Amino acid sequence: MKTEPLGNTGIRITRLGFGCWQLGGKGWGLKAGDDPLAAVGRALELGINLFDTAPVYGFGRSEEHLGKALSGAKDVVIASKGGLVWDSLKRVAHDNRPASLRVQLEGTLKRLRRERLDIFLLHWPDPAVPLAESAGALEVLRDEGKIRAWGVSNFGAADVLSITSSRLLLEYPVNCIDRYDEEYQCSAKAAVQLLPLAESRRWGVLAFDSLARGLLGGRPKAGVSFGKRDLRSRDSRYATDAFRGNLLRAGKVAAVARSLGVPVPALAIRAVLERPGVTACIVGMKGPGQVDENALSLSVELPGEARTALQQL
Repeated sequence: MKTEPLGNTGIRITRLGFGCWQLGGKGWGLKAGDDPLAAVGRALELGINLFDTAPVYGFGRSEEHLGKALSGAKDVVIASKGGLVWDSLKRVAHDNRPASLRVQLEGTLKRLRRERLDIFLLHWPDPAVPLAESAGALEVLRDEGKIRAWGVSNFGAADVLSITSSRLLLEYPVNCIDRYDEEYQCSAKAAVQLLPLAESRRWGVLAFDSLARGLLGGRPKAGVSFGKRDLRSRDSRYATDAFRGNLLRAGKVAAVARSLGVPVPALAIRAVLERPGVTACIVGMKGPGQVDENALSLSVELPGEARTALQQL
C-alpha cells in the first residue's frame, strides 16, 4: 500500500489504519468466528502500517495483544493515548497532569514492547489540567525521544487553535452521514471547524467512527438488539427513535455502493478519505474478511453522481 505524510511529523502512514479497541475484548460484542488478532495479521499482509490503540481499551489488554501481534513487524506506526486512568475497581478518571502522562506512557511502552511510541494523543480534555501544561509535557517527551509525535483527540476547536506546536496531530470522528453518538457530538462539531484548516497548518488528521459503529457496515437491521457489554447498546444512534432515521441514511449509502459494485464499508471509508483535510481513517476490524473488505476503500473511485449523492447526505 502507498503511504502518505502525516502532517508535518516526518511519519508516513497508509490511509487506512487499524483501530484496536476490539482487541481489548470489551464493548465490541465479539461473536463466534471473530478473530481480531488474525485481522491484525491480515492487515500486515496487505501492507497496512498504522495501528491505533489506547490503555483504556480493555484496561491494557488491547495494547498487550497488539504488542504481541506486532512483535518483529517492521515499519509499523503505533498510535496510543494518554489521559484516562483507572483504579483497582476499574473506575475510569481523567488525568492529563504532566507527571501522570509520563507514567502512563511508560506503561504503554511496556505493554506494547516498545522503547519509543510513534504517536501519543491526549484522549480527552481534563477539566482540572490546562491544555498548555499537558502539551508542554508532550513536547518534552518528544524532545527526549520517548515519542515521535503527539496530538489531541476530542478537544474543542478553541483548545486546538491555542496550541502553538507546528507538528500537531488531530484525531476526530468523521463519517459520511454526519451522525454521532452523544459522547462524540461536540468532537464532531470541532472537526467541522478544524478540517478546513488542516492543509494550510500542516496538521495530520486521523478520522475515526467512519463506519458509525457499524451503521455503515452494510449489515444493521431494524429490531436488532445488543447485549449490555456491547457499546451499541449505549450508542444514541441505535436508540429506538433515532435508529429508524439512521437506517434510512445508511440505506442510501448502501444504494450508492450497490450502484458502484463495492462493499458498503469500503464506500463509507472512501467518502471520509475524500474529505479535505483527512489524512487517514482508523477503522476497527474483527476478522481478516473485514480487513479485505475495508481495504477496497483505497481503490474505490467516485464518479460525479455518486459523489453528489454522498454529499447530499
